[in-house]
Amino acid sequence: MEIQDTYQDDPNPPYGQKGAFRKLTMTVPPQTYQRLLLESIRRKINHEPNHLMSALVREALDEYFTIGDLDAPDRGTVELR
Repeated sequence: MEIQDTYQDDPNPPYGQKGAFRKLTMTVPPQTYQRLLLESIRRKINHEPNHLMSALVREALDEYFTIGDLDAPDRGTVELR
């Protein structure tokens, strides 16, 4: 299986446009969960978009990998075996 190292502009596309997404189940420390919960509540109270925890995690992962790409050499494609 080959994976292209590409950047997606929006980690949280509108409802119905996540067909190519893959489901991920995670276990996080209580402190991380609390921080996610507080951010989710803050966004919901302020009527901001993407207040669901899955959206927050997608944004965080997108940011993490984007920042990492700034310092990394061009990696091209990655092949999984």
